Amino acid sequence: MALPCLASPTLAQGLPPGVEQLVDSERRAVEARRRLEKLHQQAASKEDRDKFEIQADGEERVSVGDKTFWTLNNLRLQIGQLRLRSDSAVLVFDRDEYDALRKALVGQKGAPRRSLAPPYRQKGELARMRIRRLAEIGSGFSRPVPAIKEMLPEHKQHLILLIRSIYAKGSVSFETDGTQNLLCEKLWFSMVSDRAVMEDVKLRIPLDRPGDSGGGLSSFYLEAKKIVKQSHRLVAYDAKMSTCNAGDPHYALRSDRLSVVQGKDSVRFVGEGNHLDVEGIPSVGLPDYTFYSDQENWIPIQGFRFGSSRNLGFFALVKFGGRWNDLGQSVVDLFHDGPEKFRGEWYLETGYSDRRGVPLDAGLSYALPGSFAGDIDYFFLKDQGTDIRSPKTRLGGQPVTYEDRQFARTSNRFLLGESLRLDFQLMKSTDEAVYLEFRPNALKGEEPLETSLDLRYQESNYLVRLTGRTNLDDYQYDGTVRLTPKFKEELGYLRMDAYSAPLFELVDGVPLVLDAEVGQGYLENKFDASLPTSPREKSYRSDIGLELSTPMRLGPWALRPYFSGKDLWYSDTPGQESKNRVLLEAGITLSTRVWRDFDVSWTKLGIHGLRHEIIPEVRIGDRFQVSDAASEFYQFDETDALDEGSFVDVGLLNRVRTQKRTADGSEIFSDMVWIDLVQRLYPDKERDNGGNVLGLFEYEVILRPAGSMLLLPDLRLLFEGEYDWNLGGWRTRNMGMAFAPHAGATIAGEWRSGLDGDGNGSINYGARFWKRWGFGYGLVYDFEFSQVRSQSISMMREDHDWIFMVIFGQDEITGDRSVRFQFTPKFLGLGSGRNAYIGGDPAFGVRNTTNY
Repeated sequence: MALPCLASPTLAQGLPPGVEQLVDSERRAVEARRRLEKLHQQAASKEDRDKFEIQADGEERVSVGDKTFWTLNNLRLQIGQLRLRSDSAVLVFDRDEYDALRKALVGQKGAPRRSLAPPYRQKGELARMRIRRLAEIGSGFSRPVPAIKEMLPEHKQHLILLIRSIYAKGSVSFETDGTQNLLCEKLWFSMVSDRAVMEDVKLRIPLDRPGDSGGGLSSFYLEAKKIVKQSHRLVAYDAKMSTCNAGDPHYALRSDRLSVVQGKDSVRFVGEGNHLDVEGIPSVGLPDYTFYSDQENWIPIQGFRFGSSRNLGFFALVKFGGRWNDLGQSVVDLFHDGPEKFRGEWYLETGYSDRRGVPLDAGLSYALPGSFAGDIDYFFLKDQGTDIRSPKTRLGGQPVTYEDRQFARTSNRFLLGESLRLDFQLMKSTDEAVYLEFRPNALKGEEPLETSLDLRYQESNYLVRLTGRTNLDDYQYDGTVRLTPKFKEELGYLRMDAYSAPLFELVDGVPLVLDAEVGQGYLENKFDASLPTSPREKSYRSDIGLELSTPMRLGPWALRPYFSGKDLWYSDTPGQESKNRVLLEAGITLSTRVWRDFDVSWTKLGIHGLRHEIIPEVRIGDRFQVSDAASEFYQFDETDALDEGSFVDVGLLNRVRTQKRTADGSEIFSDMVWIDLVQRLYPDKERDNGGNVLGLFEYEVILRPAGSMLLLPDLRLLFEGEYDWNLGGWRTRNMGMAFAPHAGATIAGEWRSGLDGDGNGSINYGARFWKRWGFGYGLVYDFEFSQVRSQSISMMREDHDWIFMVIFGQDEITGDRSVRFQFTPKFLGLGSGRNAYIGGDPAFGVRNTTNY
């Protein structure tokens, strides 16, 4: 039965009629909320966060002296996402205050008593504070508890403020978000002094570890005969602590006395009278210790792997790693005094390969929030093999030579103020193949391998940048992971930009808007040193560009005519003279939006209303003046290649959107259907497109049906491509599908094709079974040559104390075939935790980009 305010219906029978009506009203409100939960489960999750309810199977009220005691059988207390259960409980009130509250609620008069609760505003804050005190126990103590957002009704505020203490006995448990964090036999908690005493306790302490790439140390499990908690500190007596979540831990640190103190950014553990208990091994005495949740691992072993591959032969590698927060913080304290805490990690992997030798793979990351962040990646190998992979020859035809092979790469960002930022990146390697061979997937997602500096200052819509780019090596990769013959260097280039700066209004509601850009600096094309000739292409270039536009509305249409001009001056040209170049362009953009809302709601599919939007757009541009041909200038970037031309882009965007509620209760729009079509036309077809009016046709179709539509949960479909009317064929065609066939599993397939090719297809499957087992499979197939380019099979077992993986693979880039066995311990937080998706990360919105 519910006890939503002062009492249950049984108790209400002994109270005046006003209280009975109040109880009935509250019960009807609760029942209404429950009916609403069935219709809108996501919306109800928000209500639960602010919910306060007491239930019990029976109760008895007794007054002794100055106290009133409520004895409750089978107590079930809910405060937001926190649920407290016990076989029996006693709520202790001040007798006079309780009687005064009951009389105030029913309007009875009486002699003055000691004062009730504080004024309304203070009362609400104090009530929420006391709720948080209780919730902190059940949240595992280490995590801050979100504040109750809604103002509690006045009678509930009175109840919270009048409870002096809670005594619970028999299977006392706390659950938060469906996870049981505390179980004990007895609990006594003072709401006034924020002090709790527990006996025969099992406590889960969840720890957030910033910077853990794979999960890291997630929780401590603590058992103790007695725990005393006062504010942000608890002391456990005869305690046993472990990261193993087995019913009987396979290992544990046993302490006569264990103190746990919650800090702002970490949790501090202090153990006294310690022993290490490992299953099957006699207990080992240990000295007293102090450990912080964000400090380095005690034993910096993250795991080891061994196996055999065509490239490496037999190999065995061990990986060390951990955090260097303490050392980094001590260095930071010499130069910086602030509340931010340093965060850093390191790793070192080495071992033996009978074909290649002894590799050394190391990495370091560091960050001080609000000040700087960066990482260093280093690799070294005295290569003993002859099986070097992609590429084997330089662009000039010479073979790639190697022996002492290494690379070093670092990326850094420094925040020098609210508007000032410095980015610095460095890359250096010994040969063309080392980075591609030992970081085969890195080039797909990282920035170009270059040494660069970017100092930028941004205020409002104004941006000033000083950039520099150079290449410390004599080769360079392009965006498709292939060697490219030249690299554009910026030997100090200053840029100043103003974006959409309104100057004045031509007429009411029609502003004149200015976009301006100025660039000055030295540019140079650096050519691959292996090429037979390396021409000199270096020039000081001055860029000045202005664009004036007048955005306006014409009925339902948005109209934006513009006129732009650019002046470029080169100190050197292929003709060995300085030269000026002027480019003038004018155009107009016309667009509108038409939509219709449909009052459709389907909770099972997550649909709460539908909106269909149609957004047509026409863009017309004409570059009518370009002085001198592009061949008369060095080609540093796309600006140097511009020529006269005109175009018309006709686009049509269709999308169907629905309103969804997120876990925190907020509402967002989600696109279920996205169809974007763009056709380019050339008015001067002979000059600009070889006599054909039609240019590229581009399309993109994304379908994301809600819920379990079409019997494929979490379905994603993608179709995109470019059709070249001039060539009479497709330049690119991409298709993909991804869905989640069952809980913990994802399937993704895709097909990608270029011009005059059958393309490549891939399929990826990853799943978890029985909580501890995982399986993954990935395949890339080349339809052009009818052969498999890449495939991998992965199996994983995750136990309480370790993760073991077996991986059979063929690498798409290097062609290497291998079998790997990988073991990662989790003893007291060792290792890097579980892999998020054992079968890779499927594409098309279900996960991220596919990796093998």
